[in-house]
Amino acid sequence: MRASNPTKPSQIVMTTPFILPSVLTIILFFAVIFWIILPSVEKSVMEKKREMIRELTQNAWHILVWSESQESKGILTRQQAQSQAIVLIRNLRYGPELKDYFWINDMHPRVIMHPYRSELEGQDVSNVADPDGKYLYVEFVNLVKAQGEGYVEYMWQWKDDANKIVPKVSFVKEFKPWHWIIGTGIYIEDVNEEIAQITYQLSWISLGILVLITLLSGYIIQRGLKEERKRREAETSLKRAYSELEAKINEQKLTQRERNLLFTGIEQISEAILITDFEGMIQYVNPAFEKITGHPREEVIGQNLHILKHDQQDQEVYQQMWNTITSGREWNGHIVNKKKDGSLYNEEMRISPIRNEAGTIVNYLAVKYDVTREVQLERQLQQAQKMEAIGTLAGGIAHDFNNMLFVILGYTQMAIEDVDDDNPVQNLLESVMLSGNRAKDLVQQILTFSRRTEQKLAPIQIAPLLKETLKFLRASLPVTIELRQEIDMNCSNIMADHTQFHQVIMNLCVNAGYAMRKSGGVLKVVLSEIEIEANPPSHLTLKPGIYLQLLVQDNGSGIPPEIQGHIFEPFFTTKPKGEGTGLGLSVVHGIVQSYGGMVTVESEVESDQCPGGSTFTVYIPTIQEDIRPEEASSLPSSEGSEHILIVDDEEMVIQLEKRMAESFGYVVTIATSSQQALEMFRSNPDQFDLVITDQTMPGLTGGELAQEMLQIRPELPIILTTGFSHTIDEKRAKEMNICEFIKKPLERDQFGRIIRQVLDSRKL
Repeated sequence: MRASNPTKPSQIVMTTPFILPSVLTIILFFAVIFWIILPSVEKSVMEKKREMIRELTQNAWHILVWSESQESKGILTRQQAQSQAIVLIRNLRYGPELKDYFWINDMHPRVIMHPYRSELEGQDVSNVADPDGKYLYVEFVNLVKAQGEGYVEYMWQWKDDANKIVPKVSFVKEFKPWHWIIGTGIYIEDVNEEIAQITYQLSWISLGILVLITLLSGYIIQRGLKEERKRREAETSLKRAYSELEAKINEQKLTQRERNLLFTGIEQISEAILITDFEGMIQYVNPAFEKITGHPREEVIGQNLHILKHDQQDQEVYQQMWNTITSGREWNGHIVNKKKDGSLYNEEMRISPIRNEAGTIVNYLAVKYDVTREVQLERQLQQAQKMEAIGTLAGGIAHDFNNMLFVILGYTQMAIEDVDDDNPVQNLLESVMLSGNRAKDLVQQILTFSRRTEQKLAPIQIAPLLKETLKFLRASLPVTIELRQEIDMNCSNIMADHTQFHQVIMNLCVNAGYAMRKSGGVLKVVLSEIEIEANPPSHLTLKPGIYLQLLVQDNGSGIPPEIQGHIFEPFFTTKPKGEGTGLGLSVVHGIVQSYGGMVTVESEVESDQCPGGSTFTVYIPTIQEDIRPEEASSLPSSEGSEHILIVDDEEMVIQLEKRMAESFGYVVTIATSSQQALEMFRSNPDQFDLVITDQTMPGLTGGELAQEMLQIRPELPIILTTGFSHTIDEKRAKEMNICEFIKKPLERDQFGRIIRQVLDSRKL
């Protein structure tokens, strides 16, 4: 039987760089789970329980407030009001088994009411202490005298089991009119049981993630070992070739057969082999060199290596390379070189000095690997990571940025309406409005590009949208650019998203205007309808059918041929830093492709013989569904006199919404926190005809606030607003019985129409 081979030291060395990161990842994972996440969960659960008993005590305290108000109004005597409050609070229970309760004592202290220990009622409890010697009721009195309310931790001995002593935390609050203290508490062991359940569930989840990490680590290790093994095999093979070649040149001891065999191997190897003299003049190249660089052998023999150099390569690399090899050492590195056609390629290169019998360096041998494909793959990975980062960033800034735009655009629009048309300020305000709308479109572009917005495809008429957009665009173009339009108003409809197609038009036209910014020119926009037959031209990859053809043409500087293939790539731009994002054309390309269409480009670079210019053509499939425009007279009035509660934690946003609503005649009450709004609503649920709430707020979100209010008053009309939200959309809002879900920023008239529509819909 053949004995199994022990693990070789080289295999251990190869494995270590891959296993170590995997082990560190698993250790870090467990450290995060048990040192950060679990303690955070435990702290969060305890804080929530403490907040729960505080809110429950607050609710029971309101019963005392209500009963005392009956006394103040003369409806009840103090004794009757107190008896009523005791009966109501005695029957209050909560918790999973409805075993948790409230108690009341006065400032003496004496127990006024205790559902669990009724024998204490009416008794002086100054000397009642827990097993640790803490005088409980004295603690309660001292706490409320100092703070009015707060938490007390102590040990509680069960009435039914004298041996059962458990830690407990209670929240107490003073009711000053009657000098009473009301409180309730939770048992720490109940909280610990809940934490244990969460820990158990989290442990299973962590185990699942660990299994996934282990599988991925195994896969990465396997691939890494395979690549490392291939690299080492290649390196070993090349070293063997170097030795043979050096022996061939320096010693001249090989037989003619051996020389032919070596020459054949070098001629057929896939790596480029290059030999120069001591001055760097090329003396030999193999066929792989010709294939990679495009330089024929007969053209490069006798030439200096400089024919491959390119300006993009750092000159210090060349200097360091020559310093290394002229000193007799081997040089390894990465070089960007130039092919015969001018294109660039990446290569890994190893250069070794070749010595004669006297030990003098007479030649240099270079073995070159074309790694252009590997570099491209690495860049694609970096690009994917960049796209993931921009998607995360887009979702993170959209809410706050849209809120700011809402305030800017809202107040600007109101200012425009208040300023006379002949006032010079009118033009300044319109410029602010124009820039604000462009900023709004930019946010929408980023969200669209990062797939953070939903498409709302519907039949739309492009001709009116195109005319409206070009009218808006005209104001932003310099006077040196003439805008010409040929729009067929009878074109068929398309299935698209109104906002997204507005972006397509704006991006194409803004790019065309930028190309003519220096010398001016003509921006021509043509909309027509064409039929694509079964065998379309080779540049069109479209199915047969009827298409809308949108043509945007300029006579600007043109696009060089070498970059025309890159213009639709994300973040590719030829504009100076600060003047372009590189998203415009990639957004256009993505939107049009999602509609089943395509974008083509034809361009000529400006020269003495050619005026230059570019033509972008968009093809979108049409549909046969008709759209009947809504009559202006059928739009509902935005005015009203109802009472509206507006909730938003952004002060500037809520003040703008208040002014907008009041401008239509509504009575407005505002709340800058969801908890404040809920308390106002609970105190008088019927005083508000409509609630408008923001979604993203601390404490209760807008959706959670809506659910609390609808439990009290199910027919209450609610409008939910947001600058951007990952957690809720229009469909989810409708499922929650919320009347409207609107995204900021929006215009004043749109805001008024939505309010009126919601109020009128609940009257039907």
